[in-house]
Amino acid sequence: ASGLTRPEGITADSGNVYWTASDTVRNETVLMAVPKGNAVATILASGPIAPGVIATDASNVYTCADGDIMQVPITGDVPTVLAAQGGCGPMAVDANSLYWAKDESVYDDVDNATFNQRATIMRVSLAGGPATVLASIDGWISRIAVDGTSVYWLGRISGESVVMRLTPKWPL
Repeated sequence: ASGLTRPEGITADSGNVYWTASDTVRNETVLMAVPKGNAVATILASGPIAPGVIATDASNVYTCADGDIMQVPITGDVPTVLAAQGGCGPMAVDANSLYWAKDESVYDDVDNATFNQRATIMRVSLAGGPATVLASIDGWISRIAVDGTSVYWLGRISGESVVMRLTPKWPL
């Protein structure tokens, strides 16, 4: 696809590879798909998509647009809002849920100049419904992974790089 620059984020399923890229012709971000072993890429979605924020399962690609979690069918059908959140970051998906990090800067009330990073790990059912906060940390999150029993995240807390495991008391 011509006009694509700054490819960011990549994920794959059994049949396709997906990525986000800036489209200089359309002046927006696009969600691309290409079948494995094929050189013809297609645009699944376009608009104010967050570059690099992407995950997939057997039926959908998940991304962020205008701060909302979007569910984009791999068949190219119309994307839908899975969760309206006002922000999202790294994502991971399992058989039942989508997980993501939502980072924000919290400014000091006194001088409004110093700030701390705050991150929240969120979850929503793939069938839809309300999003749930799983954990909040002072710091930021750069990656999330799930394995069916735990949610893992990589980030920084108090200037230190950390890998953390969140083992919930509820089923994933």
